[in-house]
Amino acid sequence: MNTTNLVIALTFDDGPKPEYSIPVLDILDKYCIKATFFIVGKMAKIYPDTVYRMAISGHEVGNHTFSHVRLDTVFSPQEIEDELKLTNQIIEKITGSKPKYFRPPGGRFNQFVIQTAFETGLKQINWSLTAADYIPFSTIPVANQDNSEKIVERVISQTRPGSIILLHNGGNDVEKALPKIIEQLRQKGFKFVTISELLGNNS
Repeated sequence: MNTTNLVIALTFDDGPKPEYSIPVLDILDKYCIKATFFIVGKMAKIYPDTVYRMAISGHEVGNHTFSHVRLDTVFSPQEIEDELKLTNQIIEKITGSKPKYFRPPGGRFNQFVIQTAFETGLKQINWSLTAADYIPFSTIPVANQDNSEKIVERVISQTRPGSIILLHNGGNDVEKALPKIIEQLRQKGFKFVTISELLGNNS
């Protein structure tokens, strides 16, 4: 992994869902940035056009299981294999390429998950920092609360060379935060790359 140069990878979990994914894709296109999307197989079946846009735009599409269920405590090794293989097949049918990478939902895994992913031809990719864009920042519920500035602050303060940044595939807070994250990190000299580019594996 490249941790000396100012290269970092944006990764987006979940989806695809057009109302969330398309605005993110539009922002990435505007800034000429390639990212890595870890998508859910059952959602990809419903919204193949969104997955196809990810691929033709030059983004990397990874496996985030078929049903987005915890793998470490819920599934047997055979069920884990089924989750991964089915999602691989769906992604390959849409994009023409088999995924290289896999991220377990919630980052939860055990040795069976790692081994099964390896046997399925997938390298597990976790993250080095999370935007925590799925967690309410206030303990008191506030209608239409805007957490985008907190997301920006969290990402900017933690990013280092080689960081793999976890965001989620959409939502108003992410849509508002993403341009600011990109602009501020570029001002610091960072370059955005895909996971393959970060790991030096473009084959």
